[in-house]
Order: sequence, then C-alpha cells, then structure tokens
Amino acid sequence: MDGFPIAHQHPTVRNAVRRYITQWDMSGKEIEAVEKSPFWHESTINHVLLLRGLFASGILSFVFAQKRWRVNYGLDPNREKTTKLAVPFRAKDNPTPRSEFSHPDVVIVLTCLTYYYGGLDDEALFTAFDLLIRSDNADLEYQEWVKAIPTIPDAFKHIQGVNLKDHVQCVSEVFLCIKYSKAAIDYYLCRMVFAKESREFPHKLSASGWDLGKQKQNPTTGFSGTNDSRYVLPLDMKQLDIPEQKHTNALVLEYLIQPENAIALVRPEVKGAALDSKSLLDMVIYMDPNTRVILDVGAQVIEFTNLEFSKEWLKCCEDLAFRGSAGSVSRLPRRSPY
Repeated sequence: MDGFPIAHQHPTVRNAVRRYITQWDMSGKEIEAVEKSPFWHESTINHVLLLRGLFASGILSFVFAQKRWRVNYGLDPNREKTTKLAVPFRAKDNPTPRSEFSHPDVVIVLTCLTYYYGGLDDEALFTAFDLLIRSDNADLEYQEWVKAIPTIPDAFKHIQGVNLKDHVQCVSEVFLCIKYSKAAIDYYLCRMVFAKESREFPHKLSASGWDLGKQKQNPTTGFSGTNDSRYVLPLDMKQLDIPEQKHTNALVLEYLIQPENAIALVRPEVKGAALDSKSLLDMVIYMDPNTRVILDVGAQVIEFTNLEFSKEWLKCCEDLAFRGSAGSVSRLPRRSPY
C-alpha cells in the first residue's frame, strides 16, 4: 500500500500492527502498543484505521463469503434512478428496483469487485479515455494501464497510438485489451464513479429481525409457507395454524417424494471444484429422463446470462423459453437471428 511503510518497522511494531488490524477485541496494552508507537502519526493513521475496518470489522469477510457477483450484487443500467455503484440483487441478474447498500465501506468494496469482475464497457472506456487525454501526464498514466497487458499490440502501447475517432478500431482492438486493466478501472472508479456517486448521510434508519420481538401497540403479522419456523419466533409471537392450511406440510413432503424426482450426482472430476456452466449443461443434456426445465435457484450459471445459456442449450435440443434479466419470459427458437 502506497504511503504505508510497515516493511521498514521493527518486527515488534509489525506484529502489533498486524494484531491491531486483524483482531476486533483487544486489550488496552495491545492498543497502546500501536497508538503510542512512533509508527502512529498523521501519514499512517488513516491507512491503519482503513485496514482495521476492512479486516477486523469483517468488511472483507462479509463481501467475499456472503455476497456473490451477479447473484447478490452488481450493476443495474436500467434503474430509473441511474447509478454506477453496485446495488443489491434479488437473484441472478435480477437487481432490486430501488434498494441500495447502506454501509458505505460495503458499497465501495462491492463496486470495486463489480468492475474488476465485469470490466469496463465501451461507454465507460470512451469516457475514461476522453478524461485521460485532457489531463496532464496522460501518457504516463496510460503506461500504468497497459504495463500489465502483454497482449496489447505495439501500436497501442502509447496514448498517441489510440485514435478515439476510429470507433471500430477502439472497440475491436484497444478496448478488448484494456477493459480488465486494474489501473484503468481504478482511474475510472476514482474520477467517474466514487467522485460523483458517493454520498454520506448524518443519520441512518435501519431494522433487523430483532425488531420482530419488540413490544408494539399493534400485532405483528407475517406469513410462511410451512410452520416449521415456529420454534425460532420471538416468545410473544404465536403461530396460528389455520385448519384449512394444516395439510401444507404433508403436501410439500408429497411433492418431494414423487417418483419423477431424482438426484443427479456430480462427476468425480468435478467434485472439489466450482460447478461451471459447461459442466452443468453437460449433466443436463445426458440426464435420463430428459430434463426440460432448469430452475437455477443456486445461481450456478454465472459465466452466461440466461439468454447465452439458452443458446448453448439450444445447440443440443429443440426450441426453448427462458426468463430474461427484466423478469419477462421469452421464447428462443432453434433458428433465431439472436
């Protein structure tokens, strides 16, 4: 990290700082070992506190362990109130219409991951290049973009070789190489996303499951398809078993044990690794009896959109239907221009 000279410190200081940024519960002596040391000064305080927030406060463990790109978060270019920040998703490729992440650090990390995974689109790259060529030391900054891209043609290794007026050349030759450049993405995020989209509010209104057990004047009403959750309800809340609905549990079990239901085992060579879309499609094609519907409730298909996955499936079967990113159902015939 730039401006964080921890490598030059004594091992005792380094160990104290490591505990400070990775452990939430610390003794007063452990805190003083960092905050009373010569390393604790104006040029390093913000870095240490930032790292403590990311590691000790659980920001990184939350976004990497509990959130999946395109399943729990991503970009929504069709949102009525447009934003370039990451927004919550209800399911794969299905963003919520108005919800936003409330924690500012979570928003920043998820937005960074969204662009790192998905890269910059053509519009974003044209915006970044237009801003770059009007800045000082444009070629030096551009060198940071391309220094980790060995596949970029020699003609485009300097900013002078990029002709933004040649739209076809930029899209087909230059942008394909640069869209995943971390330096280019960071440049765009700092100047076009966080500088314009980030905001902070003085107050926060939030609610959680604990509010269900709070004493209130009016009764709390909820609904569940089955009554197995009655044991985790707050003590002052009671499950109402309506006589007309008592058969629901047995009905669910009956659906599960129907003879047409079966379990497909993952091939031995796939076990231990993430099940990718190609492996899943191969399993579906050769299943007996023939599988006609895929409900991707676990969001296993990440490499493709529903339309792209349908095209791959269509190569091996008849016409099919799929649910688009907007939630609408579309039909894709075998002979389709798309």
